[in-house]
Amino acid sequence: MNTNTTAALTLLAASTIPTTIYAHGGDDHTKAWNAPAGAAARPNPMSSSSENIARGKILYETFCKQCHGVDATGVGPGSGLIRGKSTNLTYSADHHTAGDLFWKIRTGRSAMPSYKLVFKKKQVWEMVTYIKTLAAKE
Repeated sequence: MNTNTTAALTLLAASTIPTTIYAHGGDDHTKAWNAPAGAAARPNPMSSSSENIARGKILYETFCKQCHGVDATGVGPGSGLIRGKSTNLTYSADHHTAGDLFWKIRTGRSAMPSYKLVFKKKQVWEMVTYIKTLAAKE
């Protein structure tokens, strides 16, 4: 991704965050937000190659870290705009299927924007591939 593309994507990401937004569950995993069964069961067609992970990381850092944080624990600079807390992706990476994460990124809910019209499916799968590497180490 070249510098102009990254700058354009960053601007687009910033413009998708309203001034007052609401969290979509945060660490309260009792308020389930799950993909329909068929979508959740969908396997990730991307390999866990270092190239796919790196591309997913670039997309995460451009579009997701503002709310989910650099360490993906749900505390990013955009968290101050959210009532509640962004989802802790280190938890979600370990407790949600790749298909569930893919569906959530494409569908969106409340403060989580839908990226269906922003990213190609391949790019969403790259983000999922990266997010899955963030599972909390116990």
